[in-house]
Amino acid sequence: MTYIHPHSFDTEIAEYKSDVPNRITLLRDLAAFANTKGGQIFIGFIPTVEGILIHSGLTDEQVRDAINRVKSVVHNLHPEPLIEIRIDTTLENTQFVVVDVQKHSTPVLYNERYYVRRGNTTTIAEEDLIDALSETVPSIKPNVLTSAEKSLTAQYPDLVKEWYPETKSFTNVFEEMIEEKPNLNLNKLLIESIKFTRDDLTVQRKERLQQARITFIVAFVVLVLAILLVFIGVILIFINKIQAGIVSSVASIVSGIVSSLVLAFNKQTNDRLDEQGRELVALEKSYTGMQYISFITDIKVRDDAIHELAKSISLGNQTSK
Repeated sequence: MTYIHPHSFDTEIAEYKSDVPNRITLLRDLAAFANTKGGQIFIGFIPTVEGILIHSGLTDEQVRDAINRVKSVVHNLHPEPLIEIRIDTTLENTQFVVVDVQKHSTPVLYNERYYVRRGNTTTIAEEDLIDALSETVPSIKPNVLTSAEKSLTAQYPDLVKEWYPETKSFTNVFEEMIEEKPNLNLNKLLIESIKFTRDDLTVQRKERLQQARITFIVAFVVLVLAILLVFIGVILIFINKIQAGIVSSVASIVSGIVSSLVLAFNKQTNDRLDEQGRELVALEKSYTGMQYISFITDIKVRDDAIHELAKSISLGNQTSK
């Protein structure tokens, strides 16, 4: 049988774990289910390509480890959701752990953050917005990490770039930042990162506009020169100065090639200007939106507002492609 990652079978109300999950993953999922529709975490399933959930079986030690981990971490959620932990032995000669999580009537927070299930993923709205912006404005990534590093360094002086191993992706690095350092102000981080990126792009755009003007002028002048050389070459040939006419015609061809190359560069510059324009629109929309969203005190309303902003950025990016 072909192995498929358990996440392929996850849904809004079900999460499958082939092994005992770490505490952070477990806390995120528990909070998300409690904040959305409730759900179940299955510990010990291995999906197959046929779509059948075949249980690999947990050892007695793994079962104890899973149960103890759930019991030990659930107290980190505020308020603590209602859960039920049970051992399922319905499959012959196997056992696995099921954690039933009931939907809570009020927001359940982990590290003062509001996790929800969106499709088959556990997420917070700020992560959705950063993902959307990263796709639309790739240059925002280093600014997000730089802003986070400054904030973390101020709070944790002993922290020395431990978040920047080359083997980790931007998403993994950022997730570790927000999970391990709960005092990181994500709203402030987002606003600062958007502002820095917007200011950098504005400067770059001014430079490219200058490049576009210069290349257009150069291309136009060289093109006019090429036309004049052709005209001169024709006249020279007409008055029997054939050699000079040929030289003039060759020069006009070279000038035409140069003009074409400059025009091609000018087009690339203008294309990048168009991209930067779209990126600046997305950044301005995000910056203005986050400024207003920062005044929202209701957690659910705030989460929905950030998620809608992220969706708007993503749709805008898809439309522009």
